Amino acid sequence: MYPGQVFHNILAGVSPIGGSILRRSAVISGDELTVQLPATRNQQGEDAQTIVILKRLSGATDMLPRP
Repeated sequence: MYPGQVFHNILAGVSPIGGSILRRSAVISGDELTVQLPATRNQQGEDAQTIVILKRLSGATDMLPRP
């Protein structure tokens, strides 16, 4: 992650071409990560914007294997 951006790798999807890296603008605030996808136009020609908000539900120790 860079300031104001996140990157993620697409390993598989609808397209037969794998291994793409996407860059999205993002903001971290407390336990939330807000990601904005690029603006598009829908079939009616209207501008559309998708915003995804991810919220941390647990800490790193909750995700690690226990000894």
